[in-house]
Amino acid sequence: MKFLLNGSAVAALLSLSSHVDARISVPQIRDLQASNLDITVFGTGATIVADQTEYDQNQNHEGAGYAEVTGGTAKLVGNMWRSFELPGDGVKVTRDTVLSFDFAVGSPYGADFTAICADENTVLADERRCWVLLAKEGVYLPEMYNVPNTLDTPLTTFDIPIGRYFQTTVKHLVLIQDNDTGDQSGGESTFSNIAFENIPQHFDITINGDNVAIIDDQKPYSPSQQRSTDVPMEISADDPSSITLHGNTWKAYEFPETLYLNESTTLEFDFGLTEKVEVHAICLDDDTDNEQDDCFKLAGTQSWGRKVLKQTEVGEVNHYTIPIGHFFTGEKKYLGFGQDKDASPFTYGLSTFSNIAIYDEDRADLLIEVDGATVTVPNSQHQYAGSQDTREHVLEVSSDGLSATMKGNIFRGVALETPLEITKATQLEFDVELKDATNVDFIGFGLEDELSFDKDQYRVFGSKSGSNTFPEKVLEGESKHYSIPIGIDMTTNVTYLAFVQENDQSGEARKSGESTISNISIYERPDIMLKYGDGMVSVPNDQVIYDGNTQDRDKRNIWDVSDDGLSITMRDNNWKAVEVPAYSIEEDTVLMFDFTLIEETEIHGICLDDNLDHDDITTCFKVAGHQDVENNFYTVPDETRPSITSPTVTKTYAIRVGHFLAGRQLRNLVIVQDNDVGDKKGGESSFSNIHLFNAETCLLDDTSFTFTVDECTFSKTFSGLEDQLESKQSCSPNAWSELFGFFPKANYMYDVVEEIASICTLGYDTVSPHSFNHLSSEGYQFIEAFFDGDNKWNYEHDSIDDGVYSFDLAKEAGMISVVNDKMDTEGIAWPKMHNFKDCKLRAAMCCWVEERKDTDVTVEPTDNSDVCYVDFTRAKRSSHVKDGYSIYNGITGAPTDVEGAVNCHGFAWGNDAGYADSGLKGNTLFNVAMQEGLYTNGYVEEVPGAPLCACVEQMPVVTKASCTKIVVDQTVSLSYDHTIAVFAADVAINSIAYDSCNLEDSLSLYYAELVGDLKATEDEKAMLDEILVGDGKCGEATSAFLATKGLKLA
Repeated sequence: MKFLLNGSAVAALLSLSSHVDARISVPQIRDLQASNLDITVFGTGATIVADQTEYDQNQNHEGAGYAEVTGGTAKLVGNMWRSFELPGDGVKVTRDTVLSFDFAVGSPYGADFTAICADENTVLADERRCWVLLAKEGVYLPEMYNVPNTLDTPLTTFDIPIGRYFQTTVKHLVLIQDNDTGDQSGGESTFSNIAFENIPQHFDITINGDNVAIIDDQKPYSPSQQRSTDVPMEISADDPSSITLHGNTWKAYEFPETLYLNESTTLEFDFGLTEKVEVHAICLDDDTDNEQDDCFKLAGTQSWGRKVLKQTEVGEVNHYTIPIGHFFTGEKKYLGFGQDKDASPFTYGLSTFSNIAIYDEDRADLLIEVDGATVTVPNSQHQYAGSQDTREHVLEVSSDGLSATMKGNIFRGVALETPLEITKATQLEFDVELKDATNVDFIGFGLEDELSFDKDQYRVFGSKSGSNTFPEKVLEGESKHYSIPIGIDMTTNVTYLAFVQENDQSGEARKSGESTISNISIYERPDIMLKYGDGMVSVPNDQVIYDGNTQDRDKRNIWDVSDDGLSITMRDNNWKAVEVPAYSIEEDTVLMFDFTLIEETEIHGICLDDNLDHDDITTCFKVAGHQDVENNFYTVPDETRPSITSPTVTKTYAIRVGHFLAGRQLRNLVIVQDNDVGDKKGGESSFSNIHLFNAETCLLDDTSFTFTVDECTFSKTFSGLEDQLESKQSCSPNAWSELFGFFPKANYMYDVVEEIASICTLGYDTVSPHSFNHLSSEGYQFIEAFFDGDNKWNYEHDSIDDGVYSFDLAKEAGMISVVNDKMDTEGIAWPKMHNFKDCKLRAAMCCWVEERKDTDVTVEPTDNSDVCYVDFTRAKRSSHVKDGYSIYNGITGAPTDVEGAVNCHGFAWGNDAGYADSGLKGNTLFNVAMQEGLYTNGYVEEVPGAPLCACVEQMPVVTKASCTKIVVDQTVSLSYDHTIAVFAADVAINSIAYDSCNLEDSLSLYYAELVGDLKATEDEKAMLDEILVGDGKCGEATSAFLATKGLKLA
């Protein structure tokens, strides 16, 4: 075993504990005779003359003989202090000089201690030129360098780097075996192969990837504070990158060149611990004055230095990567090592450092997005929140620069090259992924103007409270996107991105936890674009809570404004306002906008207010929502309802707000989405294309015109009016302004549309001189009863008695034929009867169960449908029953088609009163029910409990129905006479015909065609499908109906 720096195991010198031999002050020198001793001096053999001199005056015991010398071996028996004078001028000890020899002792060891010396003279002095190789427990020689009792083999090789202890010329080689016990004859030790050698030493480390050999010039590191600084560290002979510390040791190497540390400088090494003492540390310093802040404590029982989280225990070898640039930067000249042992035994303590590398870590820069442009943020990391940051962990930026991963406890600031101005409209977006929540108290990210921790952090995980804590936190194993209106909380210039993952555990447990912040985007929310009159105005996107904190307590749940500024989307409970340019509301001021309902909640509304107080006066208009409102909201007709077939519903609204708010001044645009249930989550809608204008006529004041359309619908009329406005450049192109100005009592778009519809309806009324009431001399009640399935037209059958008809339908209902002859160019008015009132689906149907023509025998009609069930509540006036139902088909195991033959036939019309199929729907009803159904086919009598003919909503639920459509050749002219201020529609019918709706003769399929032509909606088609359910679907329909009664089919 070797005890030296250069591949030797030199033991650390310990202090205090003393054992001093008795001294005789009178010098006494004995000349003794012995053989010559052969040694090697710097590679050359040398012989020491056999004269042996006593060392340190009378230390040998009485009768002590010579050291027994044989060639290159000297044997000591009993108490002996023998000095051998070196040949010539002695040996010059330089810094690289090593004293090598083999050493062995007898067993048992009977001496107090054994030592070897290289001295200038024969006097044991304070300069210390001796090394104790072996000693009894408790024996300590302050005049010598003491090594631990490490003789655990019969023969041990020592390589003592004596040049690390002193540089001088020595003239005496001294061998000591001390025994002051009894007759002092005990003890036996042997020295052999003694050599003085010059062996240059270096300690290898890596700096920025380059191997650097540091000359083994070990300097005392803070000798004023540490006692034993004289025992060299041991560089491994096999691996010059490994160095071992023995006992109490504080040493430092000077770097060949001054080292400059920056924020990314990293120290990496391996550390192995064999014997733990008070402190084991590695240091980087600008001088040799040991200070705690320059050192990292890796193990030990004492609190000192910067304690790293992972402390090494005995028997462990750990790899360390320390981002030292997080702790200090600037010039460093020394690499220091500390192994502190301030109590006996001072030689205790053994540790090894190896593979030391110091380098500037190549850290990827962070890339963020600022106002749509990619901005590079240099990866210069700073301690954030003072002592909160352990600083051992690096904020790991991905190679693409888009994400930053935090591991363990970390409070880190990354400096922006250029400060960012945060305005009230600034938005911050980022993604968070939480991979490991172990011991994590909270995770946060934010923008800071300094490195002191305050409330500008947005906490997205953890239970700790804070003004910026988000209720919807990321959970372990998931990712979440955050969009934060940071300008609501701060308006300043920021210079840092702040990353936080707090873990307040101690020791290595503080290294747990891992999360990633990615896709950081900072941008100014787009301005809100409003239209005032014919011009656009830009409104800063600075949203505030409306009505204090009584309705909306989440200031960060703001509108999502589209990039073009024309659309505002709200989610969850949201009452927000923006200050807008003042607008004076007059009597004819109109507010117009598009509204899209995505998820219905209690109230969806828009307000025009002059302050932020919702309760002082009603300024809000409700356009959707399932909550009835009485105070502070006007309910707009034609509210938007959720779709049963589509995820969204969009409607355009126009409100004459001047009727409600004339004389007030708009200063705040308010959008309301109210949800007071539970956590107030849920609900989504948008308002777009918001337009304020004062309605006034211009074109209609002094211009008369006529234009032709193929259909007298509102959209065709509106387009024709826009064309007229385009030709008159002196007027605003706003056709809505003209119409609201022309119809002063119209408060809503719905009212304007109805006014145009009435004009078109009047046009069709002028060509519809006929009435269902005139089809029988018995008048209105007779025809209404027929449609219910009553009276003689349904109950009597044509029969011949002795060649004379007892009842002849051709005569009884002859008026049907008369009217039919005129129906190819004329219309018949829609009957004002309960069966045909409020056909919401704009479809009607007849279902017959008998045929009465030309026979007195009951004959069934052509069977084209199955009846599933009849709900009597659908047509109470027809069935004369308040409630009840009949089940015909759909019961598993029951007979099918129990109702017998049933023939159902219907028709449908478009969703504007100006469509020809709507204006002449009376003709289609006449054709289906009277001319073809009754007069031609003789079909009569209703399904019990249902009308014979009615709006489909009143009819039985059946599988299908045949379909007839009207075919109209017409010319429609719309004219306006400014001299009398009258709009008029002139309808000229060239021909009217009827045809099967499609090849399948299916009312359901025809309705789908209307949907495709935008004359009906998907929702309306879905509701029709609950009446015309389709072949084989009676079971499903019947089960669903019975479920509403609390019943279930067996």
